[in-house]
Amino acid sequence: MKLRTKMLLILLSVVSITYIIVFGFLILRFKNDTYNKTIDHVNTTAIEKTNEIQVELNESIGIARGLAYSITSLRNLPDSARWSNYKKMLLETHVNAKGFISVYSSYELSYFQKGYTNEFGRLSLSTFEENGELNISSRYRNMEGLDSKSNYAKILVSNKETIDPPYTYSITGNSDNNVWMTSYSVPIKANGKAVGIVGLDLGLDHFQIIADQIKPFANSSAYFIAHDGQIVNQSDNKSNTQSINDLNVEIANSITELNNIKDLNQYSTVTQFNGVEQYVVLTNFEIGNSETNWTLVIATPLDTILAEAKRTILMSIVLGLLGLILISVVVFFVMDKLISVILYYIDFTKQIYAGNLTMELDIDRNDEIGELGVALQGISNSFRNIINKIRETTDNVTTSSEELSSNSMKLSEDASKQAANVEEISASMQTMVDLIQQSSNHSKDTNAIVEKSKNDIIVGGDLSEQSADAMNKIAQKIEKISDIAFQTNLLALNAAVEAARANEHGKGFSVVAAEVKKLAENSKNIAKEINDHSVLAVTSSKETQDKLQQLIPEIEKASTYIQEISNSSEEQNQGTVQINNAITELSEISQTNAAASEELAGNAELLSEQAQDLKDLISTFKV
Repeated sequence: MKLRTKMLLILLSVVSITYIIVFGFLILRFKNDTYNKTIDHVNTTAIEKTNEIQVELNESIGIARGLAYSITSLRNLPDSARWSNYKKMLLETHVNAKGFISVYSSYELSYFQKGYTNEFGRLSLSTFEENGELNISSRYRNMEGLDSKSNYAKILVSNKETIDPPYTYSITGNSDNNVWMTSYSVPIKANGKAVGIVGLDLGLDHFQIIADQIKPFANSSAYFIAHDGQIVNQSDNKSNTQSINDLNVEIANSITELNNIKDLNQYSTVTQFNGVEQYVVLTNFEIGNSETNWTLVIATPLDTILAEAKRTILMSIVLGLLGLILISVVVFFVMDKLISVILYYIDFTKQIYAGNLTMELDIDRNDEIGELGVALQGISNSFRNIINKIRETTDNVTTSSEELSSNSMKLSEDASKQAANVEEISASMQTMVDLIQQSSNHSKDTNAIVEKSKNDIIVGGDLSEQSADAMNKIAQKIEKISDIAFQTNLLALNAAVEAARANEHGKGFSVVAAEVKKLAENSKNIAKEINDHSVLAVTSSKETQDKLQQLIPEIEKASTYIQEISNSSEEQNQGTVQINNAITELSEISQTNAAASEELAGNAELLSEQAQDLKDLISTFKV
């Protein structure tokens, strides 16, 4: 399903459902409001009509009150003047009190007539119309005593205004002229005490006319109910009065309760009335200053009240459907335009998806959709800039990776060469270590030999000294031998001399002496040679001893140097060992670097390939 169709269906469904729910709620609310307004109309009509009746009656009752006040002023007039003025006031009141059948008055003779000594007795006058003429009748009453059950007696006792329950009466005395009526009486007061009454006889046909005019709706019906429950506006049978109990007991009870509740003037209910379920409103109203209330009952069939609500609902439904259609059309066109823009943006995003970043949106809206277009155009521009930068970066990466690969290969070769050189250096260093170790050992051996030579020289010196001493002793001995040889030679000379003296006898001795002389001379010569050699040996021994004594410091110095050389050789040996270890580590590092260089070269080549792949990938974008 296309986005346009889907969004229109969804939105129209949401709008329709929302509209139906809201409108349904409004219809119910409007129905209730209409129902309440209809009821309020009935209730308001009842209040307005009772107020109109009160105003109308109070105008006439006010006239009666004025008449009652005026009558008290007649007391001081002469009888003839009082009588004429009395009749005149009654007749004028009858004329002014519109809608009333008669104006009547009764007053106590003991108060108004001077010299009247009887405790009881009253004069009653009443106006009436007969044959189109206004007349007045008079008669004396209660001359023998006051009837305590009469209305007149009750008014005198209560000293309050009263209204009588409806009744049938003929003003003219002719039963054919019976009138359905009620009477409103106002006490005549003197010094706060009732001394008579003034009253108005109201024909209840007038209430029938009023009731017929009370029509909140065409089929509404109105009834005036007196305080005793009688229906006031009944004109069909004056001899057989009808009570509200005869029509509806529930309403009768409600009227009783309404009269008993203070500060409550209206009550409404739905009940069966005249065989039809009706909305009934009861409205109490006072007539004058009497303490009894009459009630206006307005009954309206419930179907009539609901019919107005039904008509309102039907009209609301029709208007609602028209509104729904109108809203749907408006939503359709608005959404169609909106979806067209969205589809335009979708096509733009598809172009971006396809890699075409050269398109430019035509944005002519300032709302959120326009902001979306600006955002999409910004995304396209950002992508374009990013792709351009990626291209530049991939070119740079490609170039750099190629250079990195070349340098890595060169570095790998150099690292390999360096590793080989380091290995050679390591081997040379190992040889050097061995040589230094050998030199160190030779130094130690030489030092030992020098030390031994020094000791031998010291011993040789001592032996030379001993040898010199021995030579000296030998020389001394040889000198003695030389002395002996000299003495032997002297003795040989002496023997030769003696042998010569002995001649023949001494010839053999002479030969011995000669031999002895030769031996002595040879001994002397040999002793001299030995002495010379001994002197020479002593001298040589002395010189050797001196030379050895001179050589000992040099040998000690040489021993010190050799010891230092040995120590240095040892230190060099340790240093060369450390250097050899370092070179070994360097060799390992060189080998690692060579391997890393090879790996870096491989990574550089891989990076170059990936950069080329990225370059190929973004080549699909048109910027």
